[in-house]
Amino acid sequence: MTHLGLVARLISPALAAVVLEDRVPNLTLDQLHWQPVLGGVFPLSLPPIPPAGGDLYRELFDGPLPAIAQAFELSDHILIGNVASAVNGAATALSNAALSNAAPTLAARAHAVATDLLSTPPLRDAHTPNPFRRRSCCLIYRAAPDRDGPLCGDCVLNKP
Repeated sequence: MTHLGLVARLISPALAAVVLEDRVPNLTLDQLHWQPVLGGVFPLSLPPIPPAGGDLYRELFDGPLPAIAQAFELSDHILIGNVASAVNGAATALSNAALSNAAPTLAARAHAVATDLLSTPPLRDAHTPNPFRRRSCCLIYRAAPDRDGPLCGDCVLNKP
């Protein structure tokens, strides 16, 4: 769950920058600043976003995602599933916020950017679209007593 949380905290603001400003932040580890907080989320600050251009996929996969993955003993299948789930979750949150603020163009853009990112390998094989369902389990249910906790909404173990 920590891996999924860190990945989501990284992808959400980066995806928002692309959707809102068509700009990709520099996501090198030396530019990111984390504040570890016990019992809560890890606040993240990003550097100033460059004026234009950039490739979100490259910034993520050539940047912090491999380093974050090395810190966890999870299979590549679960790691990539977590990334796909974080992309989908960020796009859904952005889309819902845009729609609640009467900005359907931004909602559509959030889904378009996420769809583009999710169509690239290895993310392409980590999920099924419409409705989004990951092809791996994040294993959160195993953290509960008796390893019998709830399943996430996009979990492969949920019955359709």
